Amino acid sequence: GLFQSSPERRFISVNPAFSSMMGYSGPEAMRAEVTDISVDLYENPAEFRRIHERLRASGSVTNLETSLKRKNGTIIQVTLNLVLIRDIEEKPVAFFGTIIDITDRREMEKELMQSQQKFRSLFELSPIAIMVHDAAGVLIDENPAAATLFGTPEPGLLAGISLFQLPFLNDENRGRIHSRQIINTETEIDFDLLAQNPHLPIT
Repeated sequence: GLFQSSPERRFISVNPAFSSMMGYSGPEAMRAEVTDISVDLYENPAEFRRIHERLRASGSVTNLETSLKRKNGTIIQVTLNLVLIRDIEEKPVAFFGTIIDITDRREMEKELMQSQQKFRSLFELSPIAIMVHDAAGVLIDENPAAATLFGTPEPGLLAGISLFQLPFLNDENRGRIHSRQIINTETEIDFDLLAQNPHLPIT
């Protein structure tokens, strides 16, 4: 969205994309109905004042994230870019801005974070030993159950073991792992010996 506003906190012009974003029927309706940008559009009027104090001091604001109020009262997250326009006497006469709605992106990021937190909780609390290897087969993480199973006092001490160097993995299974296929194999592990030196190969 694009807009131009006055020092009196009124819109001089707005484009259709911005008026639609904010829930108004069109640019003229938005100009008429928004009589004080700080109150009618900003979730927190004090945020408007802080932004414009910064704008008057520096002349521009870029990639600033804030919360705005749509006509129906719902809150959206946006990124603002603002430029202060002065007259020949250096007095502020207008503000030109661009605005991007990032609400969906922020919601996706929030959901992803919650999903990661949920996975981490399941990972940490699982009674089943779980070990995470990178694309090269090197162990990069294990949960407490895996540490206990391998006789180490805490997770992290097994880091660096290469999955693809383990002798019980034949070439076929290594190829299937590289192809991101699930394998099911059995082996015998001497955990007493392994606990004394967790980096010993498993036979």
